[in-house]
Amino acid sequence: AAFRILPPRLFELPKLGAINIHASLLPKYRGAAPINWAIINGETETGLTSFFLKREIDTGDMILQTKVPVAPTDTFDSLHDRLAELAGPFTLETLDLIQGGKSNPIPQDDTVATPAPKIHPGDALINFDQPAYRVANFVRGMATKPGAYTFFRGQKLKVHFARVPEQTIESAAPGTITANKKALWVACRDSMVELTKVVPAGKKEMDGVSFINGFRPKAGESFTPEGTTEIL
Repeated sequence: AAFRILPPRLFELPKLGAINIHASLLPKYRGAAPINWAIINGETETGLTSFFLKREIDTGDMILQTKVPVAPTDTFDSLHDRLAELAGPFTLETLDLIQGGKSNPIPQDDTVATPAPKIHPGDALINFDQPAYRVANFVRGMATKPGAYTFFRGQKLKVHFARVPEQTIESAAPGTITANKKALWVACRDSMVELTKVVPAGKKEMDGVSFINGFRPKAGESFTPEGTTEIL
């Protein structure tokens, strides 16, 4: 497993080939951040793929795949750890197939390939002007590194978990906060999303109710896309 592109003179040395283990069901999510993008895009399953290296990144002939369900409560952290636990036995099974001459590599179908580009901290800014389920998926896919974020009263607020409430809630302008004693709701394009784990600047992770009790958002106050305070 590598986090940079290896020169061909290295991966062409082994007479049986060089392999990689990728955290997606290739050819979907080729690139540096397959786990993040699977959750962000609302996938219900992902997995591991072993393949022989070739010059183009994540395009080599596939040896073995295993599928893993993506739960609605999964974040990048939880899914990453689950795949990591599977990767050891999965790698050994792959090596056994190669050693026994039973690898039967399968070419990838480039026509159905999807990208999973590297995620930079600035990519984690939350856009509440989209459907609530997409906001929740985005937050889960970014948690906890780099961590989805927004701004409240000019200060950065990280969000580690969000969900779409079961009850129907009348929406407002995207980003508007609806705070009560039981939940921290934020308006999206179509409805509301509940922020259940947040990290205010300079403080530890807290639940939405603790944020409400500590910061006491005013009626009409909102989370903003930059470090400004906005009252609607």
